[in-house]
Amino acid sequence: KVLVNGLGGSGGHYWQAISDRYDLGLTIINVDYDPTFSFMTYDHDGVVRMDCSSPYAMADVIKQIGSYDLAVGNDPDYDRYGVVTQEGLLNANYYLLTAAAYLFESRSWPSQVGVGKTAVVTSQVDAWAQEAGRQVYEVPVGFKYFAPLLFDGRIGIGGEESAGASFLKKDGHVWTTDKDGIIMCLLAMEMLAKTGKDPAETYQFLTAQLGQTCFGRIDAPANKGQKARLKSLSPDDLQTNSLAGDPILEVRTCSSYENQPLGGLKVVTDKGWLVARPSGTEDLYKIYGESSKGQAGLEELLQEGQELVETKVLEQPSNGFLGIGRKPAVVRLFFTSVAKTATQEEVAHVEEQSVAVASEPVATTETEVEDTAVYSTEGDVVEKPSKKELSKEDQQEIAEKGKQFLDDMFTQMGLTVVIEKMMTKDKITFQVHGEDLGILIGKHGQTLDAIQYLTNLVAHKDVSG
Repeated sequence: KVLVNGLGGSGGHYWQAISDRYDLGLTIINVDYDPTFSFMTYDHDGVVRMDCSSPYAMADVIKQIGSYDLAVGNDPDYDRYGVVTQEGLLNANYYLLTAAAYLFESRSWPSQVGVGKTAVVTSQVDAWAQEAGRQVYEVPVGFKYFAPLLFDGRIGIGGEESAGASFLKKDGHVWTTDKDGIIMCLLAMEMLAKTGKDPAETYQFLTAQLGQTCFGRIDAPANKGQKARLKSLSPDDLQTNSLAGDPILEVRTCSSYENQPLGGLKVVTDKGWLVARPSGTEDLYKIYGESSKGQAGLEELLQEGQELVETKVLEQPSNGFLGIGRKPAVVRLFFTSVAKTATQEEVAHVEEQSVAVASEPVATTETEVEDTAVYSTEGDVVEKPSKKELSKEDQQEIAEKGKQFLDDMFTQMGLTVVIEKMMTKDKITFQVHGEDLGILIGKHGQTLDAIQYLTNLVAHKDVSG
């Protein structure tokens, strides 16, 4: 029994036609036209996203999987896929490995046919390809790079970390040079029917041979200027010889196939890899990572990657007006949804966490004020700033003023939120928990940027310059 989630998209009735023609007996849900997408569950930040590779968007089928052998879904334009087994939603990276291994085992494709992957796809594909004697074509993020490789049959399958993929027909000829979510879902059904194992079970079998890794990704706000700086990073910007405690083997800004620009930076060690790059469609930056050292190793990898981006891109010093008054601490905002069904106990738990975090000691930090003189129109030196030490009391004052500003603003907006304050030596973070906070993010994160900017201005007013 197979459950299909149409996600209210353009291909819902195709699924019904496929089921009827081949007598598959599929159970198909969410195929009716609904411009409000009222059937959708909220994403982690309170926004509706039609992302079939997300457990939030696929929650409707995940909760029903106990009654089915397999569940699949597509996004509204049907170029992406999601596969749900008894273990839950299978990571798109892991399904891509499983799909490649099955296709090259079940199809009679010539030995010169390889596998295509973007630079942020699991390195397990490389390990499998080496054992299978297949060439790997690593390209930048973007399915367009696979088009000529699929068209002339150089790759049997090409896939992205973000659940976009396509593969050749059984005779080795091109099916499509664009992503096709439906055929990836049908392939999962074929695998189950032919082998008796769902894709998650096949993945477990493969990792028993290749080794287990943990993959993850961080998405965080970045404006256009910050994205441009991130895109222009070079290997020279990484002033370290190790990453997450392991020696760095390679740092590059181009793909291994045809040396095409990655639009970011890739760092490789013998235990994992990291890629930092700006989003091509949203005001975000993304950090991808994979580690063979378990979940703790992955978290350390991603944390170091985020620190690199924040140091080199997001928190570059700002001179302020006329070169005066460089800001002593960076205030950042993140929004997290509390579900509409959250109990009072769950909300109270968030409040307890907020109090605990806010009561942590604050480290003292020395703030560098740029040694740039300010001149009058006659050329005389009017003021020359000096280095100042930001006291613990100053930093506490900045945090309290920022929190009070946010409390007042959200009250005026009629929003009920819990604000969690976190402080490090040079950064103050406010995690805002509440219901339906998508309005605070805005289109492409513009509202978030504005709130963050205003909070910085208010919090730093009359404090240390």
